[in-house]
Amino acid sequence: MLRNAKKPLLRKEREKMAELFECRRLQASDYELIRGFKAAHENGQGLEIYLKRSALADEAENLMRTYVVTDTITGEFVAYFSLKAGFISISEKPHLFIRPADFNSLPAIELANFGVNGAYKSAHSSPFLFA
Repeated sequence: MLRNAKKPLLRKEREKMAELFECRRLQASDYELIRGFKAAHENGQGLEIYLKRSALADEAENLMRTYVVTDTITGEFVAYFSLKAGFISISEKPHLFIRPADFNSLPAIELANFGVNGAYKSAHSSPFLFA
């Protein structure tokens, strides 16, 4: 949750956040960057292990797309997230006007991983970072 979750971000705050952070696809050249990732939460070891051991291979094999978020001023690694193709299984869909012979699923994109770098979080206090 955002620290000010009850209060929506104002336009100026959104613009400032867009200037502070950059989001881009994970690349093989990011190996050193991801080595320094430490999960912000004690239960996030699985996210850390995935990023360090599997994310680059999954990216190369087109199994999952991983994106890194970096601080545009310092270049520090802020967070990452992974997306993959999926589907939503549906048992009944009369309201969708789909013929009975059609598949009982809809295409979807799954947010498979989302990890915040604990080193960045502890070094920077910002209302834009996750609590």
